[in-house]
Amino acid sequence: LPFWLLVSFGAYLLARLGYNVMTFNDVPQAHAELMAEIELAKTDLRTKGVDVD
Repeated sequence: LPFWLLVSFGAYLLARLGYNVMTFNDVPQAHAELMAEIELAKTDLRTKGVDVD
């Protein structure tokens, strides 16, 4: 019985993960924010003499 409980729980988690991946929403605001942070980090590194490109 414990083995089947573990298998069932694993199947449930896999199904839940698959559902969440399929219904994942695109977040353009987060992408824009991340790109701005990357550019800020590149600028900061350039002022310190690091070649980032």
